[in-house]
Amino acid sequence: AGVLKAPKSPGLTFQRKRVKPTGTDTGDSAGELSRHGVKKERTLHVKALGMKGTGTAQRTRWQVTAEPIKRSEFGLVFSKTLESVSMIGDAVTATMEIEADGAK
Repeated sequence: AGVLKAPKSPGLTFQRKRVKPTGTDTGDSAGELSRHGVKKERTLHVKALGMKGTGTAQRTRWQVTAEPIKRSEFGLVFSKTLESVSMIGDAVTATMEIEADGAK
């Protein structure tokens, strides 16, 4: 497959289909994760972390964790030889912290 180059490897996109509350400050967001034209159903686990800032500068804070994602499912394979020697893992777990201001 070769070495990935940034211009040829755009980021992941997530299209939410449904949201399910799982607690007072947590929920699951199910949808379609896509990269390189490959689309897979995935669930993102969301947790509200509270507010940051004051007055009109106040923002909500969120932590989002993706279920383990296998690079190979999205065509992200460098070289079988390189991956076996360097012990590059196939499964990746992504965690993000997001701050958002109110809708304008």
